Amino acid sequence: MIAVDIGNTKTSLGLFQGQELIRSWRFRTEKKRLADEFFTQLRMYLAQVGVHLEDQDGVCISSVVPELTGEIRGYDLGAPLHFVSHQSPIDFHIKLPSPQSLGPDIICVSQACIELYDCPIVMIDAGTATTVMAINENKEFIGGAICPGLGISSQALFKAASALSAVTLTVPPKAIGQDTESAVQSGLCRGHAAMIEGLAQSFRTELGRQDAQVVMTGGAIRSLKDLMPSDYVYRPDLALQGLRSIFSKLYEQI
Repeated sequence: MIAVDIGNTKTSLGLFQGQELIRSWRFRTEKKRLADEFFTQLRMYLAQVGVHLEDQDGVCISSVVPELTGEIRGYDLGAPLHFVSHQSPIDFHIKLPSPQSLGPDIICVSQACIELYDCPIVMIDAGTATTVMAINENKEFIGGAICPGLGISSQALFKAASALSAVTLTVPPKAIGQDTESAVQSGLCRGHAAMIEGLAQSFRTELGRQDAQVVMTGGAIRSLKDLMPSDYVYRPDLALQGLRSIFSKLYEQI
């Protein structure tokens, strides 16, 4: 099956054979792309490994881009096409006042974590926004915190502070910067990591389990993961695995 995770900045494409992720690709999200163009792009990537889109069991999509979702939702693929929502088959309960408000990307990450780890779980998804979320010991998604992502934070800083020039978002060797560039890098990268760790610790306290598993995913985590505690787990494929799991549960019901 084919898994597609459409984020505000990047789109991830995954090719699965059973439960195994055979190949994955990441490319820039084009919010104004037409449905034909979008699926042609998917076909081009899959052709690299000799796979035809229409020959697959189906496609499972998570999208947080409404205009692109609306464009591709009615596409006639000739195979099952499922868009993840709070009504998709999942192994946890969304314990929120408005379950429909939970984003499909978070649903996918949560479903993957439920399959892979024991509850309670603290999940960190660092992309355009950095989201910290919690599933309690009863397999209930109970909420989270949404923060400006690392990229957005840096853009805001450089736009508002005229005297500061943009820097590469790499982790400096020391927290105490000795020039403007390393000081900004420390504040952005090490500061973002400290924010994430602080929130995760608060979540563990509120969950009543200091040993609650913390799982990290998302593009920005790649550069920050070495700053995080050693018991945090990094899984870059969580969203794709969640899509695979949801589609397999849906397919069993058909």
